[in-house]
Amino acid sequence: MNGRACGQRPVQRKRRTCIRKAKMVAPDAPQQERFGNAGAARIELVRVFGRLERLAKKIDQAFGGEPFLPDLAPDDPANLHRFYAFFNQHARVSRLLFRAIEAWMITCI
Repeated sequence: MNGRACGQRPVQRKRRTCIRKAKMVAPDAPQQERFGNAGAARIELVRVFGRLERLAKKIDQAFGGEPFLPDLAPDDPANLHRFYAFFNQHARVSRLLFRAIEAWMITCI
């Protein structure tokens, strides 16, 4: 075969297709206006992904990787409070991650 996995296009062809699509959207606009500053945005988004990963690890470290205290019953009020705090912190990070993924998808159009 040609050394590529099934369904993959060469990078050059994909780039040409994106440029062609952008020209159809705004044929008179300069290239910088058509694409915006997507490259810089993607670099910042990579940094955001790294920060979010570190934040999730810090949450796990703060709770010792355990949402429950081992010496208490799962329905003990202290354990419930700890679990909800653990879960809410991870839910916040997940929401930020989903927003970052959406922004990444927008920059890759």
